[in-house]
Amino acid sequence: MIPTTYYCIFTNGQIFKATTLNEAKSFPNLEYLLKVDYVKHYQSMVHAYPIFKYQLINDDGSDRDLILGTFKLLSIGEDVTTSANYS
Repeated sequence: MIPTTYYCIFTNGQIFKATTLNEAKSFPNLEYLLKVDYVKHYQSMVHAYPIFKYQLINDDGSDRDLILGTFKLLSIGEDVTTSANYS
């Protein structure tokens, strides 16, 4: 099983990967927390790959709405790379 991962997205657009919620919310200038949960593996005739659930959360772990900004997913795999753009 793949553990839950947290991506800290800062006001300047930098992204940091954290393994626990406490580690993730300990950073100053934190704009968003992106929680990435493993859901299952998908098996096609040729390939098998994991499926993840992406969720913006508050410091306490509750759901958060995206108020300002856009996120673009660059790749999906065991690791995720995202870019953050703010208006």
